[in-house]
Amino acid sequence: MSTAPTTPQESWPDERPVIPAQPLPAGLARPLAQLRRRWRLYAAIAGAVRVSLTILATSLLQLLLDRWLRLSLDQRAALNGVLTLIWLWVFYRFLYRPLATPLGDVALASVVDGSLTEPQDQFATAVELSAAGGGDPESNSPALVAEIIGDACREAQRVSFLTVLNHRRAVQRGTELALQVAIVVLAFRLLPELMDTWFKRNWLLADIPWPQRTHLTPQGADASGVLRAPRGEEFRLIAQIDGEPPPTADVVWWTASGKRGRDSMTRVGDSRFESTFAALSEDLRFQLIGGDEHTREYRVQVVERPRVVSTQVHVSPPAYTGLPPFTVDRQPFVEAPLDSALRIEARANKPLAEARVVRPDGSTIACVLSGDLAVARLEPAEAGSYQFDLVDRDGWKDRNPLRFGVRLTADHAPSLKLALSGAGEIVTPIADIPVELTASDAYGLSAVELVTQRNEEPPVARSPPGAPTSQPASGPDDGAPPLRNLLATLRVDLATLGVAAGDTLRISARGTDNNPAQPGEGLSQTYALRVVSTDDFLTELARREYALRQEFERLLAAQRVVRDSVARLTGELATGRLEPRQLQRVASLARQQDQHTRRVMAIRQQFEQLLAEMWTNKIATAAAERRITDAIVTPLGELARRLMPAGRDALLRLKMSATADERAAASDRQDEIVRSMQAVLAQMLQWEGYREAVALLREIIAEQTDLRAGTLSAINSQLDDILGLEQPPAVPPTPAPAPR
Repeated sequence: MSTAPTTPQESWPDERPVIPAQPLPAGLARPLAQLRRRWRLYAAIAGAVRVSLTILATSLLQLLLDRWLRLSLDQRAALNGVLTLIWLWVFYRFLYRPLATPLGDVALASVVDGSLTEPQDQFATAVELSAAGGGDPESNSPALVAEIIGDACREAQRVSFLTVLNHRRAVQRGTELALQVAIVVLAFRLLPELMDTWFKRNWLLADIPWPQRTHLTPQGADASGVLRAPRGEEFRLIAQIDGEPPPTADVVWWTASGKRGRDSMTRVGDSRFESTFAALSEDLRFQLIGGDEHTREYRVQVVERPRVVSTQVHVSPPAYTGLPPFTVDRQPFVEAPLDSALRIEARANKPLAEARVVRPDGSTIACVLSGDLAVARLEPAEAGSYQFDLVDRDGWKDRNPLRFGVRLTADHAPSLKLALSGAGEIVTPIADIPVELTASDAYGLSAVELVTQRNEEPPVARSPPGAPTSQPASGPDDGAPPLRNLLATLRVDLATLGVAAGDTLRISARGTDNNPAQPGEGLSQTYALRVVSTDDFLTELARREYALRQEFERLLAAQRVVRDSVARLTGELATGRLEPRQLQRVASLARQQDQHTRRVMAIRQQFEQLLAEMWTNKIATAAAERRITDAIVTPLGELARRLMPAGRDALLRLKMSATADERAAASDRQDEIVRSMQAVLAQMLQWEGYREAVALLREIIAEQTDLRAGTLSAINSQLDDILGLEQPPAVPPTPAPAPR
């Protein structure tokens, strides 16, 4: 016989190990089955109360949290997951597990036995014996077993097995369950908008607001509650009022770096509240509180304003220039030929919604956008200052637009220079003048000509060797680069031009460039040459040589003064350092020596020019060349290049040390300079005397010619008178050629 302990209603007995079940007598099977059903019903009610209470409590907590904190969509979804896990655990622990626990007949009978005072374990023993088929006949009497089972069946008819259950607690739990259901029903009936909003926001995850009298909505916030503000600038928060305007509103804010604050907002009419934040350097989170409004969390994302970070300007010069396209990278200034086409690429720090280039006159050029790249074309470009106006996808503009300058190089007319070698202001009719012509143009020459004009006659043009003559204005047609520089040497033979003494000959050069729109024409300086006879030319040369000789005589006199000053100074100096006054005197003499050197070099160059003009005008002889070169030009070069610089150096050495050797060297150098200059002057005077003798001889010859012509004319006149003939017109005598 076993004794089953009494267990409370909520505790379910553990199943005892039994012999394989045998059919129970109906007297025991029916009451035990009824007890099992009633027990499971009460357990289901108790578990349902626990589950319902948990759902109500957590749902209420969810409603309060969302109502107060305005949870975002992801927060609500996360909370739903947590609540679902809690509900599943409570359902399993208090409903599924109790109902799934098996309730055997022996366990139920033991519970019933525990509720009775006596006999003890009657029903449990009867169930066990019945299930075991009476047990072992050797140890158990079959008659006794049958009697025990029969007594248990008769007792089961007298006793109600349901008395072991706590019916009052079951009714109480059922009432609690009904009350909880009623609360839910009443909540949905009495507060339909609130409950509907809670259900849709938290279980359908709809983004709808809570029902309230006041709504505060930040202007500019997107669907996820994000506003964007420029970095480093003041940010003005504007909250739109919908519904009943509250008397006050606050903004509660915090940052990732730990800064927090709560600021009162300024009410502007009945439509909005405003609050201003100082220059923002990091993201900001905030909530608006006012009246019954307590908004969800919003975020101010700090971003950069649009700005240009790099530029590339692709320049395409006009085709006629022959210049290849080039690129200017990251430079605020672009220089290009006139009429060039520019393609400007500006890369910004962020994707753009709009970009324009503002011209110098204020007009704009729309840019082609590709993400953060803006491309503008200037065809043709205009000189001046341009700027980029950028607008990003938030609608913000660049506060400091990038400016860049464009300078256009004008296509100037060709530059031409003429150099006449060995020609002065006057020439003879037989002169052959060497001409050096230099022409240049930045973008190419289309034609270059040497122009000569006799008196007021039409000018005559000819192209020098290597000059273009028929190149098209648009550029060379063979793919070769245009001719930009020309250096040509040619000669102007006056004999072939038919000029005579008394004429004026003008020599110049002109050239045109390749500009197809407006070809530029350049002119060189014009040389106006006066054509004179050979005698007049020789007379002019004599006058110029006489002036040079006088200039050289004055220079010699000045050099003698320097020599004498050096002689006096060296006589005064003692060995050692010079006094300040003496140092100044030596420095002054050295400067004078330098001046004399330059004057000697100038006189030498003028004598060389005289000789060159004689050759150009075809009156030079080998003797004249030797006389000028060997007797004048070469000695003057020796003076200017060696003797005079040596004299200056000797004076400068005196400043360092006035030794006897240095003093003697300074005096010797001056004596040598004066002697050399006197020798040159003697050569000049000797040639001048020769020229005077030649001039006198010319006068005598001219007088003799005139006398002979007069005598012949008188004799002819007398013969005509004697013979009675008419006198023919007088023929002027032919002058004799002048000797050279």
